[in-house]
Amino acid sequence: MLGASGYMKKLLCLLTGCCLLVGCDSSDQSLLTAPVVLSQKPLVIVPKHALSAPFHISVLIVAVPPGYQLDEPLLRDPKGENVVIQATLTSTHGQKHLFKQEGILQGGYVILQPDPPISPGSRFKEISIYSSAPFRTSEIRWFSTDNF
Repeated sequence: MLGASGYMKKLLCLLTGCCLLVGCDSSDQSLLTAPVVLSQKPLVIVPKHALSAPFHISVLIVAVPPGYQLDEPLLRDPKGENVVIQATLTSTHGQKHLFKQEGILQGGYVILQPDPPISPGSRFKEISIYSSAPFRTSEIRWFSTDNF
C-alpha cells in the first residue's frame, strides 16, 4: 500500500492531467452528468459501458461540496461531524466489491479504494454509493492505473 501523501500526490497528478503529458497508462471515466445528493440510501449508477480496471490500482473519486472540511483522512460536514462515504461495485460476473473511504485529495475530493484489492482485468456494471450524512456532489470519477 502506498503512503497516503505519495498516493494523493500521484492522484492529483492524474486529475490535473500531467500524467497525460508524460504518457502514464490509466483508465479514467466520469460517472455523473448532473449533481446528485449522496445519503444513507444508496445512489445506484449504471455506466453506459462497464468500468474497466485494467491496472493494479483502481479508485473512485468523489468531489466534496464547499463548506466541508477535508482533514486527512477524515471528511467533516459544516457542523464538524464525520462523514463516511462507501460504495459497492458489482462486477459483470455478479460479484460485489466494497470500496471504502481511504483519504482525501487536494482540490476537494475523497478517494474510495477497494477493500480487499481487486484484480487487474476486473469489470464493473453497477455502482451503489452512499454516505453517512447527506451531501451534494457534482463529480464522481473512476480511475485505474499502474503508475504510482
